[in-house]
Amino acid sequence: MLGSIGERLEERRIAMFVGRAAELAIVAWLVDPGGALRFVYLAGPRGIGKTQMSARLPADSDPRNAARGLRDFLRAESQRLFASPPDAILDEVLDRTYFRPGAKQRAIADDLGLSYGTYRRYLRTATRRLIDSLWTQERTGGDAGVSAADASPR
Repeated sequence: MLGSIGERLEERRIAMFVGRAAELAIVAWLVDPGGALRFVYLAGPRGIGKTQMSARLPADSDPRNAARGLRDFLRAESQRLFASPPDAILDEVLDRTYFRPGAKQRAIADDLGLSYGTYRRYLRTATRRLIDSLWTQERTGGDAGVSAADASPR
C-alpha cells in the first residue's frame, strides 16, 4: 500500500535529508534526557537544514520540559549576573516576578518593601540587563570582555 499523502511526503522529506548522521548523533547526545543540557540552539545561514535537523531530534513528549529548561537557564544567568550584594534586589525582583510567580506585582512590591514604582523600575532594569548580557554572549560567543552597551541591538 502506498500510504497517505502525508506519510509519503514524510518519507520523501527524510530521504532528502542526507549527510548529517554525525551532526544528528552529536546533537542527540547533547540533548539526551540523562544529559546536562536541556536545549540546544541551532544557528546558521538560511537553507542549511536547521529546521530539518531539529525535526529529527529526540522529541520529549512534554513540551513543558523545554520551557523548564529555558527558565532554569535564565534563572541561573540572573543569579550569576546579579550576584553582587547591591544587585541582589534585581535578582529577587526577577525571581519573584518571572521564575517563581505567584503573587500580583503590587503584592510582590509590598513583600519586598518597595513602592510599586520602584519595583517596576527595578524590574525594567533587571530585565534589560539580563537581555543585554545574553545578547552580548550571543554576539561575542560568551566573551565577557565586551560591554553590553557595545553589543546590544540597536
